[in-house]
Amino acid sequence: MKSLKTTILSLAVLAGVTGALVTNAAESTVGQDPTVYNWTKPGSPNFQGTVSAAQSNYNCSGAGSVCATGTRVSGTGPLNATIRFN
Repeated sequence: MKSLKTTILSLAVLAGVTGALVTNAAESTVGQDPTVYNWTKPGSPNFQGTVSAAQSNYNCSGAGSVCATGTRVSGTGPLNATIRFN
């Protein structure tokens, strides 16, 4: 009987610690808003969105010459961003 109580207590402690860690991990990513930029590309309409959305919109996600530049509108990323041609 003592072994059963020890096992149950151990599982309860493990569940509590695991729950605390999972809660901290979830809270660290949930409250963060993505960084949104106003994007400009010569000859194309302006676009507002994240870096990955702009890469998709302008079809450029490589390391070549400058494709479009962005100025931060919201979020905590850099003030300016650049995406490049493929």
